Amino acid sequence: MKTNVADTTIHTLPHAFVDKRGVPFLVTTLDQSRHQQLINMYLAYRPRYSFSGLPPIENEACVQWVRGLIATGINLIATSADDGVVGHAALFPIDKKRCEMLTVVSPRCQKSGIGSELIRCCIQLVRERYFERIWLIVEAKNHVARHVYEKCGFKYLARDFSCQLEMSLNVQHHTDTASIVMRELK
Repeated sequence: MKTNVADTTIHTLPHAFVDKRGVPFLVTTLDQSRHQQLINMYLAYRPRYSFSGLPPIENEACVQWVRGLIATGINLIATSADDGVVGHAALFPIDKKRCEMLTVVSPRCQKSGIGSELIRCCIQLVRERYFERIWLIVEAKNHVARHVYEKCGFKYLARDFSCQLEMSLNVQHHTDTASIVMRELK
């Protein structure tokens, strides 16, 4: 299955928005010119190995891991004029109906709305790629990420709150992304 985001007609990208602090950002597709910026974001991530053992602690392993994400995922990034790439979301097709999602925001930009915007853009992209379901894993102790996923419509697959939790979103039964944005603006 092709993982090139150019194979879609997503109308929401590039998507400009202002975060909760009033800083402008742009969510767009990852192109070749930004690969190194994405790698640099992960190399600067602290603490490393903080979510499900990722990003890898060793620099070379981290670089190889990011290159693997780039090669196998459908990648979106959040950028700022001052800091370059500060957020990343990737979709990994599991089969023709399902994909896995990874969302990461630089620690200095977390809790600002960037993750929510990346997820909303991913949901729209999934709709346009005709997937039916998005699946992800989140650490049970990561209450902020769990809240963001819940706010965006994800549901827990099981109520066993062990170390890692599986969440899923049925895109066909999900409220339209624009409706969510409008509801939050009120």
